[in-house]
Amino acid sequence: MVSRVSGNEKNLSLELTRKGELLATQSADFLEKEFRILFASGASVDLEKLDKTLTQVKTQLIKNMESRNAA
Repeated sequence: MVSRVSGNEKNLSLELTRKGELLATQSADFLEKEFRILFASGASVDLEKLDKTLTQVKTQLIKNMESRNAA
């Protein structure tokens, strides 16, 4: 894992193994379920947008991993 910090911006680079990918997926699924339970009472959190963001992050991590494995 590489982390770079400059000013108020933070950049984080991650590379996942197949096991890491599985753990990330399981964690994301668990967190989504927990958020849905916690906010089912009507709190103002856009869970669909949160899910979309987490999915985009996961997709980008997998894409980066595949690109590095292909090189």
